[in-house]
Amino acid sequence: MITQIFEDNTVSIILFLIFLIVQLCFFVPTIFSLRRMSNIFSKKDYDIQEVGGIVNIKHSQANNVFENICRNINQYIRENSDSIDLGEMKDVANRLADIEYEKATAKISYPMYIGLMGTYGGVGWGLLELVLSMAKDSGKMFDTNAIYAFIGGVVVAMLTSLVGLLLTTYANNYSVKKGAILEHDKDEFFSFLQTKIVPLLPSTMAQTLRDELQRSIGTLGTTIGALNTTVTSLNTNLKSTFEGITRE
Repeated sequence: MITQIFEDNTVSIILFLIFLIVQLCFFVPTIFSLRRMSNIFSKKDYDIQEVGGIVNIKHSQANNVFENICRNINQYIRENSDSIDLGEMKDVANRLADIEYEKATAKISYPMYIGLMGTYGGVGWGLLELVLSMAKDSGKMFDTNAIYAFIGGVVVAMLTSLVGLLLTTYANNYSVKKGAILEHDKDEFFSFLQTKIVPLLPSTMAQTLRDELQRSIGTLGTTIGALNTTVTSLNTNLKSTFEGITRE
């Protein structure tokens, strides 16, 4: 009897396997994307370095997203060394991390939607089997095979919905955990910026100001020297003129 039930529900079993494979095709990449997303701000991946007198973020074995964040922040530091704003650096990191988070969670509900499609597909297939059975027997009562096929369709409907709900629930829970890790690591990265990078920037700017001041003082000294020479020459000329007038 069990063999007969499986034979009568071959199509239903195939439908269930198809929907299951499609659900997993969205579920598995989502889990891997969430895992990569949570490792964006790994503490081992960044340190301080100084390039050409400018403080930069050094990263090793970094993922592509964090490498892009460091590259953008380093470019911001180079181009705005006279007016560094911690909020701007945080905005760069937040913007790129948010883009990665949106990409990772974009298809998190797809298994549930596919499960709903499986619900309609399973029930529809079961009803179709009943209708075909009734048409075949000229309106007589449904035979046992048609009833088994209908039950198989309903089972497919329930199983695909159940699997979809389970996968989506797990993915959402996994997303919350990985999101918390991302926020924690991001806060540590912001603390690194605030305590390690920003304090070094004013000294760099101060050195620039000192150099500029020294150049200005040098220029002022040269100007004063030239002015002193002019005044001395003028004083000599006036003295000579006065002595000439006095002799006359």
